[in-house]
Amino acid sequence: MSKRFASLGLLAALVANPVPAQGDVPKAAKSQQAKPTSLQRQAFAKFQDLKASMRRLQKLLSNSDSDKAKRLKAGFGLMSEKKVESQMREIEDLLKLESWEPSLRKMKRVQDDLRLLLSLLLDRDVDLQKLLEEIVRLEGFKKKVEKLIEEQKAEKEWSKQAEKIEKQFEAIERSKADVKKLIGEQKALKAATESKGAGKKDSAPLADKQGELKEDAANLEDDLKEIEARAKEIEAASDPKRVGPKEGKPKEGKPKEGKPGEGKPSKASSAAGKASESMDRSQNKLGNDQPESSLDDQEKALDDLQKAADELVELEEEVRRKLMELPFDRLAREQLKTMEKTHNLADEMEKAESEGEGEGEGEGEGESGKPVPGKDNIEQAVPKQKNAAGSLKKVKPGKAKKKQKDAQDDLEEAKKKLEDALAQLRQELQEEVLRALEERFTAMLAKQRELTRDTVLTHKWRGRIEALVQQGVTPAAVRNRCLKLATAERQLEQESRDALTLIEAEGSAAVFPEVVRTLADDFVLAGSMLDGFDTGETTQALQKQIEKVLETLIDALTKRIEQLEGEGNGESDGENPLIDLLSELRLLKLLQEGVNGKTKQVNKLAQGSKKRTKLAGLAAKKQGRVEELTRMLARKVEKEDAGEGDGR
Repeated sequence: MSKRFASLGLLAALVANPVPAQGDVPKAAKSQQAKPTSLQRQAFAKFQDLKASMRRLQKLLSNSDSDKAKRLKAGFGLMSEKKVESQMREIEDLLKLESWEPSLRKMKRVQDDLRLLLSLLLDRDVDLQKLLEEIVRLEGFKKKVEKLIEEQKAEKEWSKQAEKIEKQFEAIERSKADVKKLIGEQKALKAATESKGAGKKDSAPLADKQGELKEDAANLEDDLKEIEARAKEIEAASDPKRVGPKEGKPKEGKPKEGKPGEGKPSKASSAAGKASESMDRSQNKLGNDQPESSLDDQEKALDDLQKAADELVELEEEVRRKLMELPFDRLAREQLKTMEKTHNLADEMEKAESEGEGEGEGEGEGESGKPVPGKDNIEQAVPKQKNAAGSLKKVKPGKAKKKQKDAQDDLEEAKKKLEDALAQLRQELQEEVLRALEERFTAMLAKQRELTRDTVLTHKWRGRIEALVQQGVTPAAVRNRCLKLATAERQLEQESRDALTLIEAEGSAAVFPEVVRTLADDFVLAGSMLDGFDTGETTQALQKQIEKVLETLIDALTKRIEQLEGEGNGESDGENPLIDLLSELRLLKLLQEGVNGKTKQVNKLAQGSKKRTKLAGLAAKKQGRVEELTRMLARKVEKEDAGEGDGR
């Protein structure tokens, strides 16, 4: 267990020892001994040591103490969700740029996140740990599904490109048959025309037939133009033989290198068009009963149709070569690898379900007998991926693409179910936080009212006692009562810090955590005033302000709980914050009122006194934070107003 305490010691050191405070930063920047950037690098190194120690401890405890191992796993999940490592790197970058204010704000967030991690590892909040463990577990499954989706998309894209070549081959085969048929019919018409002999003969039936063949040739020209257009698209795509599905999608618009003359434009459509023109001239002559003079045009049409047929043969050979060069065996192997990963994920989900069976409520990695969301869809994707691989081996990319699309749809559905389950878990986390906060603040308000009442009574009582002793001397009985009151205020400060941990773990509120931080500061201030035996108007006014803050917080929480209960299990159409925007605005107003109250008290205190200086500094600090939060909420309001135009 000494390793465990070493890890917690490292974490406690990180929490307790940030880089220099705001007022000291410029001085530290000039110091050669303790520059902020070097201090931040030291903090980051400690963080890396902490992670390594946690990993070793998790491995050590995996067999001997599964509960603690799971708690460490939840700690890694929390660090990932809060992006602690990337935030610490950003702090160093900001310090290098001497951006003191942004870096200090980010340091404060990192400290809060590390406090939350410390609370989690010390097992101060079991319910929070369980919810975070489940969120981490499902997030892990979701990430694996997302990776499978990306792989399946790439493999489907390559089947799609191969299918284009396959369809091109089929289209050429059909056009070859059409040309062959047209040549045969044109030859038959030419023979019938020759049988008419010389001179003017009734050739109307021949003219009608020539008109039909002319239309067929025109349609053939259109078909051949489409084939030639697709040939250019296929030629422009990257060569699938050299790029596989794991290396990216085909690049559009970049022709591959080839042999001289390879990929030359086909003249098949042009030949079919010329044949149609010759047939048109032949039809006109036959319509004028001039069969003999139409024979040259018919012969020219036959020559052009033969050219089209020859061009199609060349194009067919080119497409056949491209089709045979496609790495279908390798593509099939890649698909089988993805299938194996999908199968393994399904097994992992099955194992997670079985580990939850027969265990007590909240124990293990899942609820007893509860299916992992999306597992059925993952299982359904496996045979489709196998069929797709089989189709690729048989050089049938069209069939493979369809099965790959079906498998991708299954994976997408699994992802959606996991996202829905995660949303539900986060809602449960939110509801747990709301009720816990309501209970905590209600108890704190009752205690604070008692302390305020005792402070008032102490102030009245001390007036009578102090009249009997030497002026300027605080009786021991008064000091003792003040110190007890101060201790109680500091206990409430710790309660507010614990409440802040819950709020930050939930993570959706903006003003709420700042109000609770202010509340904690006010408890500290009230305690220090009572430590100084001040039971007068300033202390009592501060205690009344604390009561007002607690009342407002409880009211906001109660309304939000009632709202959620009224919504029932209905699905949310967007973000679901801990408290609504209107309540946040009211809390912001409350923060401003607190600053105003402190400012009034400053004006009543004697100039130059330590109490006046301390209170003025605290008021100025909170005023700056109120301004930041006001701007942030203004942007949030603008965003919500813009969303109204979308039908929300």
